[in-house]
Amino acid sequence: MLGTSRGFTSGLLDLAGNIKPRGYFRQSLWSKEPMVYIGTTKKTDNPNRSRRGNQLSTDAPKIWNYESGSKIQVLCYTNCDEAELYLNEKLVGERKSYDIETGVIAWDVDYQEGELKVLAFKNGEEMATDNIVTNTLASTINTKVITPTDNELIRQIKVEILDTNGNPSILADNEITCRVNGGELLGMENASTNVAENYLDSKHRCINGKLLIYVKKEENNTPISVSLSSPLLKSVELKID
Repeated sequence: MLGTSRGFTSGLLDLAGNIKPRGYFRQSLWSKEPMVYIGTTKKTDNPNRSRRGNQLSTDAPKIWNYESGSKIQVLCYTNCDEAELYLNEKLVGERKSYDIETGVIAWDVDYQEGELKVLAFKNGEEMATDNIVTNTLASTINTKVITPTDNELIRQIKVEILDTNGNPSILADNEITCRVNGGELLGMENASTNVAENYLDSKHRCINGKLLIYVKKEENNTPISVSLSSPLLKSVELKID
């Protein structure tokens, strides 16, 4: 099974239901609601760095952690007329018009840690904004419980790792251990395509700082108790009615 994938890496959503950067690019092409997204790639002069050469990426991740002084290409996906880019509140990307040929607005920026923010305009009026911040060390396990509409016994727990500043940590790959009382752990989904991973295991690593956990309640009204733990992170105890 070495080298085998349990799915394709294409698509607009990953296997945990998270929108991929290319999903936001497609949203910029089809959505009528004003939106903007920024992602980054490290700038290189090598024309053979990918199969598409120097073509602008439509799948740029929300990463702002690079070596100081690195030349970074910032990619903007928007359905607005124009956009401009700020780094730590300083204008570093002049206002550019939407490129009808590529669907992407791009700037080359010298990396400096902090906050990268884009403002998008339509008819001269600011309509949407997006940002990326430099991640610090992973610190907190953040959770959100979801009840699917088609099965009242199933619960989904969305896990997101936050850094010491409370920002989502896209670089986090912490291993999460899940223990369930009063119910059943159905599986843990980190969106990896590696078929060698056991998705029924009670331990899984986050990918891009995210993990999706499926649990099932017992038929009675006993609440589920869910414990989430990871080395160096504060444990979380959940009571799910």
